[in-house]
Amino acid sequence: RPNCFASIINGATGITQTTATLSWTPGSGDKFDLDYGPAGYDYTQGTGVRVSGLIDSSETLTGLAPNTTYDVWIRDSCSATYSSWFGPFTFSTECLAYSTPLTEGFENTSIGNSQNPNAPACWTYTRNHTSTYGYVYSSTWNLPNSGLNQYYWYNNPQNPGDYSYLVSPAIMELDSADKILKFYAKGSSASYDYGVVVGTTTTPSDVGENFHPMDTIIFKGGNYNVTPHSIRIHPANGYNGTDQYIAMTIVGFGTNPTIYLDDISIEDVPLCDEPFAVKAGNITSSGFDITWGSVRGTSFKLEYDSVGFQQGSGFGNVIKPATSPTSITGLMPNSYYDVYVSDVC
Repeated sequence: RPNCFASIINGATGITQTTATLSWTPGSGDKFDLDYGPAGYDYTQGTGVRVSGLIDSSETLTGLAPNTTYDVWIRDSCSATYSSWFGPFTFSTECLAYSTPLTEGFENTSIGNSQNPNAPACWTYTRNHTSTYGYVYSSTWNLPNSGLNQYYWYNNPQNPGDYSYLVSPAIMELDSADKILKFYAKGSSASYDYGVVVGTTTTPSDVGENFHPMDTIIFKGGNYNVTPHSIRIHPANGYNGTDQYIAMTIVGFGTNPTIYLDDISIEDVPLCDEPFAVKAGNITSSGFDITWGSVRGTSFKLEYDSVGFQQGSGFGNVIKPATSPTSITGLMPNSYYDVYVSDVC
């Protein structure tokens, strides 16, 4: 055993586009040197960045390049001698934020498997246990929505505490609340319902406690829908107004909770967009209040009548202009009503 042996780097935390904090288990030295550079560099050639004489067992690296993989080497300083360099420890910085529209069809990512979960560049797949896995997948019989590839995602129903997330890159101006997420999804069996929980997160690397769910989108298994599922990233849907990453996790209600995703897009809400998050509240025997969300709308039309009436037929009751909330009164007790809201663009 050498008289001076090296520390062991435990991991990198707090990774951003330009920084990362490394921690290590000290070896036999009382001081530590780090040497780091782009993955594959030769630390013996002096081409890396060297940080010498550290006395703590952690260090924050700054001035890193976005979307770059780094190798890090460490050695101990033991009074009159040094340990050998130990490494490399490898990590990658986050990508720069993406502008919208952003589309992901999984066509430019290598195929993964249950032992090698993966995600497209600048997306993150994270999990707390190996019983759940997601990866880019291709099949000649289980066809994607378009192209050749789709995303395969499995969560073991026998381990309800296990979770995994697929996280988007940071999205520029997500906090402007004018973005919409669209995606196609299907479950592995037509006999069951499946769900994707959509939310946001403050970080792509430690989602669990930082996941802020907005809604669960339920769909049947078997085939992809003709039209995409969608949700507006807006406070009316539960968006906290600050997160920059969109995150998804899956819910399965059958014995084989496997889902497939394809053709994800994050877009700007169109100038004339439909209202969303329409809800009834303050319900009495003769009326209720209707509330809704809108990204750009300023004037709305509300139409209501007994359940099953044909909207736009001229037989419904119309309130125009309407604002959220709108109170509807004079209704029959113990009766059901349909309500439609549109933006007057």
